[in-house]
Amino acid sequence: MKKRLKLTDIKLLNLKSPCRFTMLFAVPFLVIMGILLLALIAFEKSNHETRQVTELLESGRSFFSQLILAREWNSKHDGVYVKVTDQTQPNPYLVIPQRDITSTAGKKYTMINPAYMTRQMSEMAEDMGQFQYHITSLKLLNPINKPDPWEKKALAEFELGASESYTFTNIAGERFFRYMAPLHIGESCLNCHHEQGYTIGDVRGGISINIPATLSDKNHDSAFRRTVTSYVIIGFAAFLFITTIIWFFSKTVIKSIQSEVERNRLKASIELAGAAAHELRQPLTVLMGITELIRSKGKEMKLSSEDAEIILEQCSRMDDIIVRMLNITQYRTREYTEGVKIFDLNSVEDPEE
Repeated sequence: MKKRLKLTDIKLLNLKSPCRFTMLFAVPFLVIMGILLLALIAFEKSNHETRQVTELLESGRSFFSQLILAREWNSKHDGVYVKVTDQTQPNPYLVIPQRDITSTAGKKYTMINPAYMTRQMSEMAEDMGQFQYHITSLKLLNPINKPDPWEKKALAEFELGASESYTFTNIAGERFFRYMAPLHIGESCLNCHHEQGYTIGDVRGGISINIPATLSDKNHDSAFRRTVTSYVIIGFAAFLFITTIIWFFSKTVIKSIQSEVERNRLKASIELAGAAAHELRQPLTVLMGITELIRSKGKEMKLSSEDAEIILEQCSRMDDIIVRMLNITQYRTREYTEGVKIFDLNSVEDPEE
């Protein structure tokens, strides 16, 4: 029966230290876990960015709804008269009868339409450091409301049916979330814009809202760092746990391998010794017989050429057996007696052949 020692067995035999055995299995696990950790971090970063956009988008929509509500209130009252002050002058772009009136007490009032009201509210909000917003259109009455490039692009998209537009941008070194939604012509809007050819439902323009993103960035960055830190801690704990298990497992495996190797060595030694005893016994018996015959007859015994030939032949046979033992390169056994196997020296190739 032929037995060969596999390359994997040789590698395991070389791992005499639990550290080397542990590294053999722990390093691939660490690489895989590192890849998974990086994938989780990238996924979590994407989620944080999505959540931040969702939160800011909801803020923009909510603020836009409040502006529309205030404009609707103004529009349903056909404008609101307020006292003329240095900050509130008559709107030169509002061309309607009775734009300016004087009370019985002699105080002057001017009408504030939804657009003028929106612009004044925007100026107040900017002075208070709150959200900035801007009413604009592709068909302007007041040049001060001219759209910037992003607003102009968004207004063009609204004309094609888009319901909103948003993006991140830097303004004066500060990051903002920009949100814009369209303003549609209602029946009350025609009082001021009928001369521009609008009909009910047309896109009159839009309101863009600039929401400071600094605080949102800070909160989400902090949350993201906490998440990454927790992932790293969990990953390190998992790696430490697995490595510890592999360490104790490796000690047991190496001990078992070493015991198996020792058993195999002992078995091989016994089988080789049996083979050597079996193979050498025959020529040795012949030599001992001839030697005993010479000793019993003493001087009367003359060594014939045939006897000398036998002695030389048996010595050569023993030398051949020894040479074969020295040139063993593979492990084969054969049946010797029932239940007993010995090393098959005949399977060893003669180096001279």
